[in-house]
Amino acid sequence: MKNNIDMIKKCKRLHFTGIGGVSMSSLAAIAKSRGYEVTGSDDDKNNTTVEFLESLGVKIYTPLSEKNIDEGVELVVRTAAVHLDNPELQAAAERGIPIITRAEYLGYIMTEYRERIGISGTHGKSTTTGMIHCIYDTLGYDPTSICGAVMSCGRAYTLGSEDKFIYEACEYTDSFLHFNPTTALILNIELDHVDYFPNIEALISSFGRSIKGAKRVITNYDDENCKKAVGTFSGEKVFISSKGDENADFYAKNIEVCKGRHSFDIMMKGGRTVARVNMAVPGYHNLMNGLFAFVTAYCDGISPEECKRGIESYRGIAKRFELILTHNGAKIYSDYAHHPEELEVTLKMARQVTDEKLIAVFQPHTYSRTATFLEDFIRVLSEYDGSLITELMPARETDNPTGVHSLDIVNRAKNSKYLPTQRELFDYILENGKEGELYIFMGAGDITRWPERLLRELNSKADK
Repeated sequence: MKNNIDMIKKCKRLHFTGIGGVSMSSLAAIAKSRGYEVTGSDDDKNNTTVEFLESLGVKIYTPLSEKNIDEGVELVVRTAAVHLDNPELQAAAERGIPIITRAEYLGYIMTEYRERIGISGTHGKSTTTGMIHCIYDTLGYDPTSICGAVMSCGRAYTLGSEDKFIYEACEYTDSFLHFNPTTALILNIELDHVDYFPNIEALISSFGRSIKGAKRVITNYDDENCKKAVGTFSGEKVFISSKGDENADFYAKNIEVCKGRHSFDIMMKGGRTVARVNMAVPGYHNLMNGLFAFVTAYCDGISPEECKRGIESYRGIAKRFELILTHNGAKIYSDYAHHPEELEVTLKMARQVTDEKLIAVFQPHTYSRTATFLEDFIRVLSEYDGSLITELMPARETDNPTGVHSLDIVNRAKNSKYLPTQRELFDYILENGKEGELYIFMGAGDITRWPERLLRELNSKADK
C-alpha cells in the first residue's frame, strides 16, 4: 500500500473510469477539492451526479473510449464494475499509466485521518453510515464521510476535519481489505455476491480479515456468522442485540412501534439503561442500524444524551424507501434493495406505514444473484399485491451459464407482469397508476435512476 500512496501523491492528473457511480463520483469530487486535475467517463451522462461533477469543473466523456485516456493522464481509478478488458483500461495499460481500483484510492484517502470508522455488512451499510455521520455532524464534530448513497447534506460525501473519517466498507471483490479502520462495524453477514464468493465460509473469512488492525469491532450478537468472523480478533469486541439478548454488551428492550417507527431502551449488560431512543425512520431494520450507530458514538466517548439527540435527528438517505413523485394519486418510491432479504425488509416496512396497494417494481441484478436466490425472489414478490419485473441487468457479468431470465420470476410470482424496458414500464404506470397505489422501484442497476427520469419527463410535459 505504501508504494501506492507514494505514487498517488506524485500524480497531478487523475481519470476516473465509471465516474457516474455514487462512490466513484464522491472520490472524484474529493480529488478535485484537493487540487488534482480530474477527468472521468461514464456511459450515462444523463444523471444529476454527473451534472454535479461538471459543475465542479470535472471534464466527463461519454461513452467509455480509449480516446478518453490522453497523454496528460497520470493515474486511472476504476470502479469494480469496469473490467480490465475495457478499452480505456487497455489504453492506459499500453501507455504504462498506473491503474488502481476505487477501493485502493479510498484506502489512500483515509490514511490521513486519526480515527477511521468503517461500516461493513451484507445489508444496511449505507443507512448506518448515514446515521453515524448524522450523529457526529449534528453534534458539531465535523467528520469527513463517504457513503454509498446521498445523505441529508445532498451529497454522498462530506469534507470535514482530519480527525474522524466515516466510511462505508463494501465487501465485493474484497474491496474492504484495502481499508484501515480503527473502529470496524460488521452489521450482518449473509451470502451475496456469489459471482465472487463461492460460499458463506469464504465470505465470513473475508469479513474476518477486513477487521485486522482495528482497535475495536462492533458486531451483531444475533448473527452467528458475525460471531465467527470476529472469533480470532484480538482487539476490543462489542456485541449488540436488537432481539434483547442480555448476554450482549448492548441490547434493545421495551420495544414499541407506532406507524412503523420504533422506540426502545438501549441497555448495557448487567441491566443498566443507557437511553431511550425514538427512531424517526420506519422499519425494524432501522432499529438495528440505529442501535449500531448509537453504540459506535457512545463507545467513542459521546454522552448518551448527545448520542440520543444525534440519532433521533436522522431522517434517511437517498434510495432507501425514498418518495420521488406522485402521479394521479399513485406514489412512487425508490429503494436500492436487490437481495431477496432486502426486498422483504423494504416491503414489510412499507406495509407497516401504509394501507395502500403495494406494487414492487423490480429489476433483477446479475445472473448469478438471480439464479442463486430465484426461489426467494419468487416467494417475497408473491406476498404483496403485485410486481412489475423489468429485464434482468447483468451489470458486470458477461456469461449466463444458468440461462436465468426475468421471466423465471414473472411466470411463477403471484400477480407479476413483465415490462422489460424503461419505456414500457413508464407507459404502464402512467396509464394504470392511480390513487391508493404505492410503487416501489427496487434494484441496484440503472433502475435507481428511473424514478427521477420519470419525474423529469412529467415536469417537461407540464412545462410544455
